[in-house]
Amino acid sequence: MEPALRIHAAALVDGMVEVGEFDFMERFALPYPSSAFLRLIGLPSDVDAKWTCAVVEQILHTPEAPVGDIEAQQRIRLAAGRELHRFLAAALEDRKVDLGDDLLSSLLQARLNGERELSDREILTSPTSSSSAASTPSPLPWHSASCT
Repeated sequence: MEPALRIHAAALVDGMVEVGEFDFMERFALPYPSSAFLRLIGLPSDVDAKWTCAVVEQILHTPEAPVGDIEAQQRIRLAAGRELHRFLAAALEDRKVDLGDDLLSSLLQARLNGERELSDREILTSPTSSSSAASTPSPLPWHSASCT
């Protein structure tokens, strides 16, 4: 998986070199974490990277909530967390049918204490997802900066 991530990073850098003058945040720092996350779970990085970034933006920064309105922020975070959870649950179901060389497939094949399979809930609430992000403002592994 690491070679694919390196190749993708190099392609983004090559694109920046080609244009000469660029905004690093826009051309690398924003797209790379989301696309890397999608690659890790086995989805094409160009399919849903902008959507993922937008949902995570809602979870982390709640830009649509009035400043200081904690209840509105919680509602937005919970709704975005549920949406991201549905997205990851659908990806998990796809992987059950077609295992790949990715993190979700590895978790599906993992055994707890060498005995039992992990449940869908255990997989979806592992660090690979953000179902708990709706109540936790800590940074997520695929989102290092604002998406705007």
